[in-house]
Amino acid sequence: MINKKNKYALAALSATSVIYAIGAGNVHADSKTGEVTAYSLNIRSGPSTSYNAIGGLKKGDKVDILSSKDGWYKIKYGSKTGWVSGDYISTKSLSTTDSSSTGKKLVATAGLNVRSGGSTNYKIIGYIKKNHSVEMIGVASSGWYKVKLSDGTIGYSSNKYLKESNSNSGNTSNDNSNNNSNNTNNGATVIETLIATANLNVRSGPSTSNSIVGLVYKGNNVSIVERTNNNWYKVKLSNGKIGYCSAAYLKSKSELDSVTNKPESSDDISSSMQVKSYAYYTGTITATGTKPIFGRTIAVDPTVIPYGSRVYIPEFDKTFIAEDCGGGIKGNKIDIYMNTEQECLNWGVRNITIYILK
Repeated sequence: MINKKNKYALAALSATSVIYAIGAGNVHADSKTGEVTAYSLNIRSGPSTSYNAIGGLKKGDKVDILSSKDGWYKIKYGSKTGWVSGDYISTKSLSTTDSSSTGKKLVATAGLNVRSGGSTNYKIIGYIKKNHSVEMIGVASSGWYKVKLSDGTIGYSSNKYLKESNSNSGNTSNDNSNNNSNNTNNGATVIETLIATANLNVRSGPSTSNSIVGLVYKGNNVSIVERTNNNWYKVKLSNGKIGYCSAAYLKSKSELDSVTNKPESSDDISSSMQVKSYAYYTGTITATGTKPIFGRTIAVDPTVIPYGSRVYIPEFDKTFIAEDCGGGIKGNKIDIYMNTEQECLNWGVRNITIYILK
């Protein structure tokens, strides 16, 4: 007989180690989102700890639950599909049958990405132009709407930029293409203001192949009128001209305020080390309880670089904070938080020198 203490011990071990094989059972279809409650949780190739770990999740990560079997959930997280122990997933049903919401026409108040799941952790699968409408087919627990585009694509968009249509008339199409802007469109609505982190070209379309129509200097404010689906912002300059800028060099004041600068002198450096550096972009909370931010957050092995350490990385000319960890980050390895998957791919894996500050 297993006492209560041992029962909980076995449940805890099932998330991270191979302890026993779970027998076969019926697979049940679910329509839910879930949130990870464990500090870290393996994604496995099958519904038991006897299967290989193929990925990992952190506390607070949200996943789509596809089905369940013997206390395990088959989940989708970004581009990954696998199985996780149901003991460490908090579930909330997806409201897809509420007649008061299903079938409503929603209008985008700004250019809006459509993602494969209900958070910015998921990949972009479509785009809604400003003032274009979509059909609402559910409400995700994360405050996102499940929507259907005119081409049949089903995904999730933030409810912050979707409002109920007052009528069925007007523009109801959902063109996912990105047309070049009218550079003299002075009536564009500003949805937020960001700061240029470098001298930045303004182009006639969302690509470096488009012509340059203006320039924004480092430190200047930039008015954002639309987010495109390929890491560019549609912007409005002070002279009223409309164009596009790369999102990689536009940051909010709060993001910039959270980033510390390089050391003033060599006296500020405690030590240096050679490390193998990786990059990641998923997760909503770090191991130390903070929100991950590009230009600040790095994951470390805390036995090598203690949490809270300030780490200067010359490649970015910034000082980062050691505030996260990862299952594969052991010894002289670090993981640098990035904004997008493409930025992670661009970084790849690099051997670099970092400086631990006093």
